[in-house]
Amino acid sequence: MSKTTLSLLISATLLLSACNDEEVRSLKEQLQTSRQQIAQLQAELQQTNATSTIKADSAQPETAISPTEDTAIQGKIIQDEIPTLYVKPVTVFDKTEKFNFNVSKKPKNNEPLYEESHIHYAMHTVETGIEWLDSLLYQNLMADITIEDADKQKEFESIPNAKDRYAAFIEYFYNNALPEIKNGTTLGSDYYINLDYVGQRENILTFKVANYMYDGGAHGMYSTDYINIDSRKKAVIDLNTLVNKDKQNQLKELLWKSYLAYTNNDNSDIPFTEKQDFDISQQFYFSSEGVNFVYPPYALGSFAEGEITLSISWSDAKNIINKDYLREGFTIQE
Repeated sequence: MSKTTLSLLISATLLLSACNDEEVRSLKEQLQTSRQQIAQLQAELQQTNATSTIKADSAQPETAISPTEDTAIQGKIIQDEIPTLYVKPVTVFDKTEKFNFNVSKKPKNNEPLYEESHIHYAMHTVETGIEWLDSLLYQNLMADITIEDADKQKEFESIPNAKDRYAAFIEYFYNNALPEIKNGTTLGSDYYINLDYVGQRENILTFKVANYMYDGGAHGMYSTDYINIDSRKKAVIDLNTLVNKDKQNQLKELLWKSYLAYTNNDNSDIPFTEKQDFDISQQFYFSSEGVNFVYPPYALGSFAEGEITLSISWSDAKNIINKDYLREGFTIQE
């Protein structure tokens, strides 16, 4: 009940208590009339509200979006603009065998040299669920894999599934290395490849490939490769994509200065690697500070020093590298 109606009823009650019979009858009639008018006004108001609602509904498009649908659409827009990459670890190949030998006297040709030997080949990667991206990753991993048997090479290349094709190549190498391991003429053979997702900056997706190989001797050999992918172009960013050939000498000079700074060398002494043997590493990744070039052991230092990373700051790189891969905030000076 509205405040107006309540006031009217209270006023009427007070008047009724203060008047004679004739006046009471007259006031009752007025009160009844007022009630009828109020009821009529309330009915008209309800009808008006209902009509307004109908008009509002009819003004909406036929495919009205519910709050739930609207939230889903907004989420899809955000996902398209800033995609989130979810990777799943995948084992392509993992096989190991160990052998023990009885070495009681000086071995002859093709006899065991060691009391035990082993072989272990393992290839672990990640898959993103994005077909073109997964295909590109496998293509990159298999880019340099070749075997002497041309017929086998064609056979493996004809395998439609990239993962199965990769596994077939690795198993072939495993089986070829196995006879020497069984003979005990080497301590062992290890071959590991582990690809993992590093992260994303704008249109650049970065993956890291850890490699390790051992074929006997004092120690194995390891290195780290990087796969940088332009998600807009759906292509790998290699050195020539990153820096045009006509600007690579400038990059080489910057890296050489970075190398001298790393060795605390003022050119008065000959560093581990001389300038005529120094080159630009094909392995690089991006960071908030600049572009980092990774060199394997022995490339710029002893094995004990391990991999060496030389960095070029964004301020130095801004006039050299492709503008598509500059960090936002740095522009090419015309």
